Amino acid sequence: MYYSGQEIIEIAVRIEENGYAFYTAAAEAIKTDNDIKRLLLDLAERHIFGKAGAGNELAKTVRTPKEALEIALKFENDSVAFYTELEKRTESDAKKLIYQIIEEEKEHAEDIKKFM
Repeated sequence: MYYSGQEIIEIAVRIEENGYAFYTAAAEAIKTDNDIKRLLLDLAERHIFGKAGAGNELAKTVRTPKEALEIALKFENDSVAFYTELEKRTESDAKKLIYQIIEEEKEHAEDIKKFM
C-alpha cells in the first residue's frame, strides 16, 4: 500500500497532536520546575501518537520524571521507525517532507537522551 502526501500529512498531524497532549500532561505531573519538565514542555511545542486522546491517557500513567523520559524516548524512536517505513511506501514529493520529519524526531531523541 502506498500513501499520498495528503494521507501522510493527516497521519503526522494526528501523531503530533497526541504527542503534544502527552508532553504537556507529563510536564504538568512533574511538580518542581526542573530541566526535565522544561524539556517535556519544549517537546510539546513541536510535537506523535496515532489515536486521538492516546497522549493524555498515557500521561496519566507517568509517576516519575524518569518514566516520562523513557516513554518520550520510546515515542521518538518509534516515530523514526514509523516514518522510515512510511517513506519506503511513498512514491511522491512527500518523501522530502518525511525525511525532514525523521531528522526532527532524531533530534528530539538526542535531546531526551541528555537527561537520562
